[in-house]
Amino acid sequence: MRIFFCLALLFFGSHFLLSAQSQPKETIKATLSREVDETSGLVLLKNGRLISINDGGSLPRLYFLDSISGKIVHRQDVLNATNVDWEELTLDQDGNVFIGDFGNNFNWRKDLCIYKIKASDLGKKTAVAEKIEFHYSNQNSFPPNPRKWNFDMEAMVHVKGKLYLFSKNRCRPFTGYTYVYELEDQAGSHTADLIDSLLLGDSWREEFWISGASYSASEKKLMLLSYHAGFLFENWEGGKISKSEMKFYRTANLRQREAIVFDGSRYLISEEGAVQYRSHLLEWRLDEDTLLLVNQDFEKELRIRGYSAEGGLFAYEIFNQIGKRIAFSQEKEMVQGRFMRRIDIGSLPYGPYVLSVQCGEFKRAFRFEKKRNQSKLIDKPAPEGIK
Repeated sequence: MRIFFCLALLFFGSHFLLSAQSQPKETIKATLSREVDETSGLVLLKNGRLISINDGGSLPRLYFLDSISGKIVHRQDVLNATNVDWEELTLDQDGNVFIGDFGNNFNWRKDLCIYKIKASDLGKKTAVAEKIEFHYSNQNSFPPNPRKWNFDMEAMVHVKGKLYLFSKNRCRPFTGYTYVYELEDQAGSHTADLIDSLLLGDSWREEFWISGASYSASEKKLMLLSYHAGFLFENWEGGKISKSEMKFYRTANLRQREAIVFDGSRYLISEEGAVQYRSHLLEWRLDEDTLLLVNQDFEKELRIRGYSAEGGLFAYEIFNQIGKRIAFSQEKEMVQGRFMRRIDIGSLPYGPYVLSVQCGEFKRAFRFEKKRNQSKLIDKPAPEGIK
């Protein structure tokens, strides 16, 4: 097998290493119908068909999609249900579908619920839903203080008879934590217990806003999705995840990625569309041979270190936050084996940037920020109320 390893390091001050990341290989597999422009959930059936839903205010309807073309092949209305703010889909091991009506942008809802559709009813014209009503164990105010706005959900998985919910952090100011809740999967009124929290990061909120989740029982892998990244946890079978090893996959661009599902060696992702652009079905393939180590704060010099077994062209570009290229390598050069390049960024204004690095046939991009007088990593305390 051909091996290519690219390592990039950003240094500042005391040379603290802040994060490790890889980048998935993302391709657009299909353009979705305008009917599912607000796609917010995705599951994959054993027959290879996908099911998606639209979010708040849309019809209480399941859309069955061809996983290759992305075209709608069937529509199924859900009875005994209202789409207040549908945000996620998941399956249990028996093939039953769970619909999360728990979108809660302003953290004030008291009518949170999850609808359950029996596997035997899928594919019919209609289906009668069972209803799982719930409230959060640590919410007493509706809404609470904006500093505690962590009760909006867009991600859910089913593991060993339990539902696990992962919050989309809307705290003001943004804290970077996602809360993990555990909930019964049977109809009735239940409490979603806060069992864990995880600090993903607190720079761009879109990068750490959890918008979807997928779990593979056979692989014991949990993937959390944001608009700009994926967070992979291995050897997880439910319960707390904060002590599990996390792999960080940052994409080269910012899209409104809303739903994710595991499909063998790849992940399928649906993104939300808008009036000016269409929604798509995306594919991620994870490249374990490529690693980027990123320090997001620096002052005067950027150092890029890499290794190329076979050799190839090396080049870089730096873009500002409006997409204008403001620095680049004057010409591409051949590299092989270990190498390091220094980039003088002392003259760049303080603020956010995107660095794009080409190593051979691989091209990697990630966000970073030049901050004034930032020379140490500050640990934040975990939220209270966790069991």
